[in-house]
Amino acid sequence: MRALLWSAAALIVGLTIALPAKADDAAKKVIDKAIKAHGGADILNKQKDKGVIQKGKMKIYANGMELDATVETTIASGPGKDRKFKQDIQLSVMGQDVKQLVVFDGKAMWIAINGKIFITYDKKEDLEKFEEAAFAEEAAGLVLLSDKEIETSIIGEDKVLDTPVIGIRVAKKGRKDVSLYFEKESGLLKKIHSRTLDFMSGNEVEQERIFDDYKEVDGQKRPQRAVVNQDGKKLVEIEFSETKIVDSVEESAFDKPKE
Repeated sequence: MRALLWSAAALIVGLTIALPAKADDAAKKVIDKAIKAHGGADILNKQKDKGVIQKGKMKIYANGMELDATVETTIASGPGKDRKFKQDIQLSVMGQDVKQLVVFDGKAMWIAINGKIFITYDKKEDLEKFEEAAFAEEAAGLVLLSDKEIETSIIGEDKVLDTPVIGIRVAKKGRKDVSLYFEKESGLLKKIHSRTLDFMSGNEVEQERIFDDYKEVDGQKRPQRAVVNQDGKKLVEIEFSETKIVDSVEESAFDKPKE
């Protein structure tokens, strides 16, 4: 059950866009189109420091099983404080109700199962690994803001399923490159490809996230459906039924459960 539950923590969906500091001309054209497609620079910059709360259904593929779950994801970010997130997953495993919380509270990452802390990652080396994974997430959302070390370049044209896309490579010194694929026609983000850490096994894995069913939320286009594949195998499918952009998220949302 340990591996099964941890696999469900693979998906964090946040999308905020700002133009990278260094981009070749071809990449800049793709990114400019993407900014417009997702709502425009004014809307995206206005919302970059706001929180996001999403609720939906999840299907988890692990240990030869397919499990249905509900999920609520809370992301908080803003000036002067670390990005924080919480993922609340509820499901039934072999007749047993399970509630799993995966939280990064700005200082540590921890997992609680049925109200009890299962594991905590708070050592420097653990947090460095998490920061590497977080960079893939931030690059995926183009949350590049004022980082002068970000560079982008064209990968080329490809297809994601049957959709023509254009790939962009995002690079930063000291971080693994991340590849973003935007729909050629619409400019919307279609896929993220990265090498990231599987915290359960401790091994580096190849991960791709494919997005679909974009809807407008407070002027911003956001994906309502996503599929996560890991080392070529489907890991998670998620479909959000509710997305809210909020001015702030209460600090208590990231508190550890009282055992």
